[in-house]
Amino acid sequence: MQKFKKVKTFVFDKAQYRVSDSSGNLGLLQIDYANNSFEMIGEGLEKSATAEIESFAEDLLQRKHGKNFAGESSIKLKGSHENL
Repeated sequence: MQKFKKVKTFVFDKAQYRVSDSSGNLGLLQIDYANNSFEMIGEGLEKSATAEIESFAEDLLQRKHGKNFAGESSIKLKGSHENL
C-alpha cells in the first residue's frame, strides 16, 4: 500500500444507496456530498427505519462533505502502475 503520488484531489460528489426496512420495503438514499444534502426516495418505509436512515445520512455527510481523501488514502496499485 502507498499514498497517492499523482492524485491531488479525491472528493466524494454524489452517491446512491439502496435501503430496505425489516418488512422488505425498498428505498433509495441519494446523498449529495458536494452540497451537503440528502434525499430519501421510496414510499412505505417504516418510520423508524426512515429515522435510522436519515441519521446515517447525516453522519456520512458530517464525515465526508468537502473532505479531500487524496492525502490520507492508501492504495494498492495493480499492473503497470506499480512502478509509479
